[in-house]
Amino acid sequence: MQVALRALWCARLMARASRLPLSGRAIARGAITALALAVSSQVQAEPLTLSPAQMLDAANRLVLVQRPTEALALTQALIARDPSDFSALLTASYAARDSGAFVEAESFGKRAWEAAQTSEQRYNAALAVAQAQASREHRSSAQLWLRRAVQEAPDQNARNRAIRDYRYVRARNPWSYDLSIAVAPSDNLNAGTSTQVWDLGPILLPVPAEMQALSGVSSTVSGSIALTIREESNRRDRIGVLAARREVRLSSKARASAPHLRNSDFSFQQLEGFYERAQRFSFGEITSRASLGQSRYGGAKLADFGRLSLDWERPLGDATRGGIFGATLGLERELRRDNATQSADTQRLGLRWGERLGQGHLLASLDWKRIRSDSAAIDREDLSARVQYALAKPILGARVALWAGLGQTGYDYSPYTGGARRDLGREFGVSAFLSNRELFGFAPEIAVTWDENRSDAVLFERSETAISLRLRSTF
Repeated sequence: MQVALRALWCARLMARASRLPLSGRAIARGAITALALAVSSQVQAEPLTLSPAQMLDAANRLVLVQRPTEALALTQALIARDPSDFSALLTASYAARDSGAFVEAESFGKRAWEAAQTSEQRYNAALAVAQAQASREHRSSAQLWLRRAVQEAPDQNARNRAIRDYRYVRARNPWSYDLSIAVAPSDNLNAGTSTQVWDLGPILLPVPAEMQALSGVSSTVSGSIALTIREESNRRDRIGVLAARREVRLSSKARASAPHLRNSDFSFQQLEGFYERAQRFSFGEITSRASLGQSRYGGAKLADFGRLSLDWERPLGDATRGGIFGATLGLERELRRDNATQSADTQRLGLRWGERLGQGHLLASLDWKRIRSDSAAIDREDLSARVQYALAKPILGARVALWAGLGQTGYDYSPYTGGARRDLGREFGVSAFLSNRELFGFAPEIAVTWDENRSDAVLFERSETAISLRLRSTF
């Protein structure tokens, strides 16, 4: 009876302590823990019977007062009684993690996930697994489980917590990943000419079908993996690999007009390895990158290339303005494997400016490119400008952006004109990012684009309308 009274007194003290402010609560918990130890030491010789609910409650309290070993012993007894006891498995995961048994904590968390019956239980189990994996420094796996937690979050507050944890883990993960999947129906997959007849004055030549615009659907998968090899307060060095693959499926109309062409004739692959250094200075952040790569087209080697780039960006004003100003310098050497005379050296210069404007964000860019080659078809100078406006407030749940661009390409000589050649291009587009239609933190983005090229040589006049669908991360 005396033991029961003391236990009741401890329980009442614990209930009162839960209503104290943080500092008082910590002191009270310490006192109650000491009292519980004293009580338990006096009654070691006396049998004590607890119900499963009482055992679980005791285990949770032991976790709260940082006594994970005792909590783990209680939960293991419950799990031995019922291997699918979700609450016991979840508490065991946290107790094992607090005691430093991270592998065991991950195992208990995964078993809790399998035993979960509701979204809220799956959310809590996913968090437990992610925390155990992060403690093991398996941060990439932890990010996947946190995406599961986001998917199962029972309310917005829970979702925000999982996203916050995801960003925390990602910021400390030396490995970073990026993946993009896009599908785009188009009326001009091959950037073919819009004309069917080439007018050479007294002679009219039909344009071969493979040079004309061909319709169909393209699918593109691209991604990158990077490893941070050095990180300091104002510097980060990374090495990584980028890969891209594009496949084309010609429409029945395109196959009928050019029956000798196959889908594989338009396949494209590219693989690139890089070294990158980002460093912050008082005048902004500078990112330098060196890369080597190879591209293939139609199943055959297209080119080997090496690139050097230097990018500078500086924020403008305070964070509420969201303003940036940046510049990019680039050099590239491309060795063509299909036609050596088309090898080229490229110089690039780009400027960009962004600012919060009205009910959205404006981003403007200006780019210049000079390509030098022994081939008159490659040797040219490009100048382009682009303006994009992203609306701050969603429209029917979609985040909308609009853009427009103009470009001019100049050739010193073209065999199709007998002299200089000038092309004028323009593009327009609108995209809608459906962030409220997410799955595991990924949501679809739909874009409609139209671009046109006018040229002194009619053979190079073309236009394209395309609708693309791709997946983007929402956080």
